[in-house]
Amino acid sequence: ALSLGARMVLVGRPAMYGLAVGGHAGVRHALQLLRREIDVDLALLGCPRIENLNRDFVVQVSRESWHAAHG
Repeated sequence: ALSLGARMVLVGRPAMYGLAVGGHAGVRHALQLLRREIDVDLALLGCPRIENLNRDFVVQVSRESWHAAHG
């Protein structure tokens, strides 16, 4: 969504799951995990910061080619 121009993305579900599992500490842990995943994804993209995301990072894949690759 950020690559396509969204200014923000809501992440309520991870926080709610963390709250259900571990209260305040669970929310903190869930958000830390999410942040680490974002950092890894940005590194794999070769994108230094979220602010640098743009449409160049989005690739459209046809349904047929996805099914061919994933069975």
